[in-house]
Amino acid sequence: MMGGLQSYLDHYTHLCTEQVVSAATPALIVAVRPEFARSTEARAKAQEGVRRAIAALRNRQNEEGGFGLWTATPGADPFVSVYAMNYLLEARQSGLAVPNDLWERGLGYLEKLAGDESLDTLSGLRNRAFAIYLLTRTGQVTTNYLAAVQSRLGSLPATAWRADLVAVYLAASHHLLKDEDTAQRLIEAPYRKLVSARAMDSDWTYADYLDPLIEKAQTLQMVERYFPGRAARIPPGLWQAIQAEVNGQRYNSLSAALLLDALADLTGGPVPPTGLRLEERLPLPAGQGASWQPFGSAQGSLLRGAWSAAARELRIVSGRDSGTPAQIWYALSQTGYDRSLPRQKIGQGLEILRQYTDATGKPLRQVALGQDVFVHIRLRAQKEPVDNVAIVDILPGGFTAVTQSPVSPDAATHVDAAAGSEEDSQGDGEGSAAGPGPVRDRLALSGSTLEVDHLDLREDRVLIYARAGTEAREYVYRIRASNQGTFQLAPVYAESLYDRSKKALVPSPGNLVVVAPAN
Repeated sequence: MMGGLQSYLDHYTHLCTEQVVSAATPALIVAVRPEFARSTEARAKAQEGVRRAIAALRNRQNEEGGFGLWTATPGADPFVSVYAMNYLLEARQSGLAVPNDLWERGLGYLEKLAGDESLDTLSGLRNRAFAIYLLTRTGQVTTNYLAAVQSRLGSLPATAWRADLVAVYLAASHHLLKDEDTAQRLIEAPYRKLVSARAMDSDWTYADYLDPLIEKAQTLQMVERYFPGRAARIPPGLWQAIQAEVNGQRYNSLSAALLLDALADLTGGPVPPTGLRLEERLPLPAGQGASWQPFGSAQGSLLRGAWSAAARELRIVSGRDSGTPAQIWYALSQTGYDRSLPRQKIGQGLEILRQYTDATGKPLRQVALGQDVFVHIRLRAQKEPVDNVAIVDILPGGFTAVTQSPVSPDAATHVDAAAGSEEDSQGDGEGSAAGPGPVRDRLALSGSTLEVDHLDLREDRVLIYARAGTEAREYVYRIRASNQGTFQLAPVYAESLYDRSKKALVPSPGNLVVVAPAN
């Protein structure tokens, strides 16, 4: 499971602060525990990956020490800020270098957040409890903070929070403060909820950086760290429940990172996989069928290998020696590009449309070199609004996106910055969803109505992060033909970043032809 989740995060492409931290979690784990490296190359690059993540966090920290969702905004995102500080704390306590100014400002923000009485909803109290837990880990006496949060929780129904992560964070803090009776009382309900899990939750929901797998992963790690007696009694059914969530594609960047952390904390030395081998069936010359060939090798407690592109089948072969395990767990990871374009339209909770037109709105199939093409993207949620939607619009070959300078007065949307590079997207912006409000979008044209949170303009694609409402909203921008030829159009795709079951795709509409300009 760890190998598959590491592969998913290693190839993650979105760059909000939570995603930057989550994607760098495998590097932190490997930097501290080299035995978890998926390859020699990953082991060698681990500390550099941690340094890059810390550099990105420096660019996103505001003067008060909090972190913006996309950039260093005046209004920090509470959960993202605590999550970032958790990463820095893990790195610091593992002996890795964390700049003192970055750390000290972050601690100041945690103290302010922990005592913020305006955060009195369950999600707000959960963030405060998370901050208190981190402060307690640094050696601070947080008794007053804990009392304030527990007093606020007293005004909520016990059924709303007793089994919630807020109780887990409070229990861990009380344990660190040597108040074991209170810690055991608080962890009881979350622990019962954790060990009673048997299958994927039928009423799966995501909100406020919380879903069933996030909750399982975080609770599991806290139980492992601070309540080893309870951890020893975790039934096998929990692993089936977690596996069902992963197999059901119910993981996201945050839950994958938290689950990796929890799995890395499991005790037990490496046991070599004796009596097993991996085989692939390869085609032979015409008329000779195919043959099975071994591949891969033992790496610690795992048998790992890459199969060839020509393989027809894979199999795990069990030897006859008594060391062969009775149960074998396996994961397959594939990355890259589709060999052929998808042909079926997808509409699961979201709908998306895209059209290429001229300035009058007339659809185009052929344009002249140097001509501008107007891209119209329409997004709608089918039943209920969906937050944190990523729209991936791959540019046709031979075209470049056209930014506006100066920005059109009518093109103000809820967007941080139209970033021309990863560095720009990390440090060049004026606002965020948690910030002071809309700013100028250097790509959107007049008439755009989509509520955009962030825009990332890359060399070959435009990434638009937005909220999908139940009424269709449109985003309009320009691309310019810079090469002659016939260019195949890529599908346009949208997906909720945290509830990945909600997605939409429209297959390629064909080609766009660029001809020489008329004399």
